[in-house]
This record gives sequence, structure tokens and C-alpha cells, in this order.
Amino acid sequence: MNHLCITYDFCGIKATISTTFASLVLAAKGYTSRMNPQRRDVLVILVQNQNDQLLQLHQMLARRRRRRRRRQIRNVWVRDWIIRRPEQGLYDRLMVELRNEDPRSFQNFMRMPPDMYDEIVQRLTPRITKKTTNWRVPLDPGLKVAITLRHLASGSKYHDM
Repeated sequence: MNHLCITYDFCGIKATISTTFASLVLAAKGYTSRMNPQRRDVLVILVQNQNDQLLQLHQMLARRRRRRRRRQIRNVWVRDWIIRRPEQGLYDRLMVELRNEDPRSFQNFMRMPPDMYDEIVQRLTPRITKKTTNWRVPLDPGLKVAITLRHLASGSKYHDM
């Protein structure tokens, strides 16, 4: 029987998957309906074996990628712009200015009056507050609510906000 060897090269790993050439040609030309049932069963088994081998190859590559990601050493734990967020961030500067100077603009920005926003934050604070650790300070519950409300009001993605 003729064998067809297919070699895949993923990320430097070469994998060879072989199957019978005649079965693949018959399947490609649509001869399976006129084919002997035993031969058709063999063809099905060969295709299933090929799919199993491809799945195993995919899983092996996924494991290798995960291992490679774990080995990466972080050179920066917190980015500089994240450290400057309390001084220059949207929530800490703009929201305070809008609330104090122009409540109408605050309502336009958040799509609700400041009193309603405060009530929502007050009700959600116990559920969304995280603990402060030695590694980082958690996000303020008001910031989380503001981002969520902006997302729900505008439909924009997190990266666009």
C-alpha cells in the first residue's frame, strides 16, 4: 500500500502524520458512497487516527507554550503609568472635578446623578473591595463601578476607555 507522509513544522517541532494515499484520494473524490463497507470503515479509522494525532500534536504544543510562558522573568512588576494613576488618572482627577464643579456634566459623563452613583458605590463596596497586600494596592470600588458603568453606557471595550 502507498503511504502519504505529511510533515508539520510547528515552532521547531517536526511531526509526521502518515496515512494511506489511496484512502485519502478516494475520500477526496467522493468514492466513499460506492466503496466497500469494510474499506470505508478502514478509511474512517485512518481519518480518526490522523485527527487524534493532530490533536495530540496541538496539545503538546500548547503545553510547550505554557512552559515557555512560565519561564519568562518579569523585569517590571508595576508599570510607571500605573503608579501615576492616583495623581493623573481619570477617576481621581476628572470625576472629582466634575462632581465638585459641574454636576450636570457628571450626570452626562456617568449617565446618572452623583447621588445615585454614590448609592450604587455604597451598596457594592462590600462585595467588590479587595484586601491591600504587600504587593499592590487594590483598585478603589468607585473606580470599578465607574469603569463598569461607562462600559455599560457606551458599549466600548476596556482598552478604548
